[in-house]
Amino acid sequence: MQKYLRLLEEIANEWDIFYKNLDATYEDNVKEKEKIKIIIEQFYNDCSLTQEDKNELLFKFIILLAKYSGCAEDLEISENLLNSLENMKIINQKYYDLFYANTSTNRWM
Repeated sequence: MQKYLRLLEEIANEWDIFYKNLDATYEDNVKEKEKIKIIIEQFYNDCSLTQEDKNELLFKFIILLAKYSGCAEDLEISENLLNSLENMKIINQKYYDLFYANTSTNRWM
């Protein structure tokens, strides 16, 4: 689990820098958010983790995704990512609710 927590921290640090870059394109934003999906898929299929570990990691990664989803473009990209995870049966409505409760745009929803 520590490996995935380190990856979470690395992504958070990268995103602190990336999302200050006003020249980033939509495609750049998609690539950055896809990092979370790839890591979630990895730990979801990691047999060395308990279901509790996976749930805790999902919680942390969804919170990070929500933190960096502050505009309509971010929400669109994040929703596509979440839909993909739902289609793979990795997340359910509980994680959508968690995501929307933690976005900076939740006050308009």
